[in-house]
Amino acid sequence: MDNQIWFGNRNSLTAYGLELIRCTLTPAVRKQRWVDVPGGDGSVELMAPAGLIAYENRTLRAELRCVTGRLGNVLDRLTHDLEGNTVKIILPGSPMRYVEGVCHVNSAHRGGKSVTVSAVCGPWRYSCHLSTARQPASPEGITFRWANGGSKPVIPELTVGEGGTDLTWNDEIIHLDEGRHLDPRLVIPAHSFITGYTMGGTVTAQWREAIL
Repeated sequence: MDNQIWFGNRNSLTAYGLELIRCTLTPAVRKQRWVDVPGGDGSVELMAPAGLIAYENRTLRAELRCVTGRLGNVLDRLTHDLEGNTVKIILPGSPMRYVEGVCHVNSAHRGGKSVTVSAVCGPWRYSCHLSTARQPASPEGITFRWANGGSKPVIPELTVGEGGTDLTWNDEIIHLDEGRHLDPRLVIPAHSFITGYTMGGTVTAQWREAIL
């Protein structure tokens, strides 16, 4: 609903009696790096390699109105729960995605009925749903196709079962022992997919898609 916002697992309306009046999130802006040209007139932009483009942080501002109880009491609880903490925030109109940022509670409206919560957030809006793929144990090998529909490349977290597995990825064979693995060689590009196969123990892959 458009009159409420989620801070972590707390709904602003049901947890604090605060109705959302308005909410803004600044756009994602690509980071730019400029270098001076020796002997030249001015600077040129240093371009990032493909797939490694970085973005500036975004600022969220949520103005909320107290509809139950006294604002002073609500402010105390809100400040205790949010101030200075990194929180996952679900915005109105986008219930399946969240931004993550460090919150600040503005108590300037203590004499009135409203309060503003701001947060410095990372650029990405993450899916609340964790993508999961499971490969059964196989001594002969089983093909997989893992897709990433987001705008950010992801590294899946792999949980490998008893006996380990040999994973073929981009024509490279990687042996993984039993346990959890987050290997920087294993990247699913943005808006793309990767195919390969596993040979050995079970493999469970999990990753979280993100868009700007």
